[in-house]
Amino acid sequence: MTTSDAGADHAYLSGQGVDTGWLLRWPGVPPMFAFHDRDGNGLVIVEQPR
Repeated sequence: MTTSDAGADHAYLSGQGVDTGWLLRWPGVPPMFAFHDRDGNGLVIVEQPR
């Protein structure tokens, strides 16, 4: 999935008790993080380049 602000989405989901991984930030790569839904499915959110 994509977002315009991975940091804000990570903070919101973590604050709601969602099982999120680390917010990953590498030079030249958009910020991203993984999380699991209630059924245990793994999903990834990636920030769209501006």
